[in-house]
Amino acid sequence: MILENKNVLEDIRKKYDFILCDSLEAIEFYYKKGLSKKIIVITSSPAILNNAKIKSRNLFYDWSQEKYKYFQNSICDFTISVHKAVLALEEYSAEEAILASIWSNHFNKHLLKLAQLKKNYIKKKFLYIEIDNSIYQSEKINPFWNKLKKNFKITTISYKPLKFNFFKANNLDKIPLINRFILGGFETIFYRMILYLFRTFKVNIKRSILILSENELLIEIASKFFLKGYFPHDLRNIKIEKELNENVTKIFDNLFLNLNPIIVRRIEYFIEEAFMCDALDFYKSELLNIYKEYYQWRETFKKIKNTSSIKFKKGGMLFSNTPANARGMAAKNIFKKDKFRLFSFQHGVTPEISASHKYTLSSHDSSVADYYFTFNKKAAQIANRNPFSKSKVIICGAPKRYSRQSLMIAKSNISPILFLSNKLYKGNSGSISTYSTDLQMSQYEISLINLLEKINKKVTYKPYPESYPRYYEKDPCQKLLEKCKNILIFKYNYDARFITAFSQLIIGCTATSTVSWALLSNKPYVFINHKYNSPLKEDAYKAFKKGIFLFDYEDKVFSKKLISFLNQPFHDILNQWNEKRIHRINLIEKFISSNPKRDYLNEILY
Repeated sequence: MILENKNVLEDIRKKYDFILCDSLEAIEFYYKKGLSKKIIVITSSPAILNNAKIKSRNLFYDWSQEKYKYFQNSICDFTISVHKAVLALEEYSAEEAILASIWSNHFNKHLLKLAQLKKNYIKKKFLYIEIDNSIYQSEKINPFWNKLKKNFKITTISYKPLKFNFFKANNLDKIPLINRFILGGFETIFYRMILYLFRTFKVNIKRSILILSENELLIEIASKFFLKGYFPHDLRNIKIEKELNENVTKIFDNLFLNLNPIIVRRIEYFIEEAFMCDALDFYKSELLNIYKEYYQWRETFKKIKNTSSIKFKKGGMLFSNTPANARGMAAKNIFKKDKFRLFSFQHGVTPEISASHKYTLSSHDSSVADYYFTFNKKAAQIANRNPFSKSKVIICGAPKRYSRQSLMIAKSNISPILFLSNKLYKGNSGSISTYSTDLQMSQYEISLINLLEKINKKVTYKPYPESYPRYYEKDPCQKLLEKCKNILIFKYNYDARFITAFSQLIIGCTATSTVSWALLSNKPYVFINHKYNSPLKEDAYKAFKKGIFLFDYEDKVFSKKLISFLNQPFHDILNQWNEKRIHRINLIEKFISSNPKRDYLNEILY
């Protein structure tokens, strides 16, 4: 816990109008040290807001889900305006233009919180309790309230817990090794051997593939290119060059001057005038940091190209999982002078089916890559219509490991029904892909847990694997699950693909990449559609209605219908599932995994 020094104890005993805190453990700790319980705690934390003993106010108390939807839907046009403004300036590259639009997208996570600050807060005194900077990913957990310098009276104290109990690192070591080999397949073993060979012996060859990052599809395609005479070099773990020759601040003075009217229009529409200067300063400082990182990576790749023991010949390839970042853009900028092309590979199915995904188009792989390998026809259509895109799109179907889920050998302790949760709170820096606050997401999840507790079959609840914790506290959903008798919590933090084979029926509830794994597992699949929580697109909805078991959360008799369905004998459910087979084949072909052309590699090589 935080060291008890005199200054902190004095700070918590001062008079405040409001407390800003997103950690239940932190606020309870300071209550014990003398912090007044009469002061309203403004928060987005579901655990605090669900605690009747705390006098709290939802940060988003006056934002309806329709207003949330409007805010999110307006992001794409804003990022397009930024992109066009930078492209119009001859001194800046296409890579610098796309980086500005990507940051403009991410900036809206912070703008969303700033939009909740009311005019009457200007003269109020705030105590802000943050998680100590020494805690893992604290910079992502903590809001940026203490960066507000103008018109905001704030005292900041930090909380350092003894144990970091609420986050589990990725438990890949808990997956049976045989299952990892089966899912990865021969091509993954082959690919790893090739990487090891060329990393060890530093072979010079004419045709290179530089691997910046990986995913399942990239590994399969890289193995095929090797058989065509291309050799992969692993650049995933290179260290960034910190020294810079350029004065980055001076370079981008003109860019900020031209962007200023666009950013001001966006900011002034949503936030109070008193907080506009802070918002604008934050936008500029963070974009400048991104450009500094971009220039550092440019220096890094220049050094690799000029000093590496491996001589990279012209006309090679850059392979990346997610190149829409400073690192990917720097690699493209440096190596394109040697006629290298950037190839990106679809990670999962989401834009094809999600009605709330358009806002991220600036970060879409097709926005930055020369070639974009995709799973299906619908993904190709999205890439071709993307206003940021100049990619050539190659449809190659989903990776083979999707169809290998049924081959798992080492069994996991999974109940007959597997519930794949996609509850991933926004917190301070998570994506805003839903039209719901974290409290609403928590309430939605709790309602589903209560429903599953009533059915006549055992359920395994699989939490969504987090890369970092959104809040430092035990989630209210977790507390409820621990009391359930019919639901077993899956305790490891790894992907569902390793356990789908051991269930008899799968339930999902958001239009994300989890859908593709569930569908291609060939298990009966129930999808719960919620119009404010990553809902299906209209055309996807129609296809899902025919091909799987689709339930609408907003249906007045939703609970009754779903409980009645799940209480049926499994053989009856399976018969109904088989009756939908033809429609499901069409659904998969259009939205999940389309049959590729046999010669799709030749479109690139010849």
